[in-house]
Amino acid sequence: MLSKRVGKHRFTGRIEEFSVTDKDQTAGDNNDEYGTAATLNYTYRYSKPLFLSVEHTWINSDRPGRVYAGEPADREERQLLLAVRYFF
Repeated sequence: MLSKRVGKHRFTGRIEEFSVTDKDQTAGDNNDEYGTAATLNYTYRYSKPLFLSVEHTWINSDRPGRVYAGEPADREERQLLLAVRYFF
């Protein structure tokens, strides 16, 4: 994770790799998963207690167990998050 503050602005980025190894051998219950993710965040400090943020997350994962629910094993997900944080 890298983060840089410039005055009232903060820029943050994070890259992740994750995996799950299913150790039991139950038939029809494959919980293996492997994936990568990236997150970019921008936060503006509007005032001392008030922060405004926008964040984009991208996840690419392969989970064979999704096939049991009729979904493809490979999935790409994206999320855009807008946030207002007030500290008191």
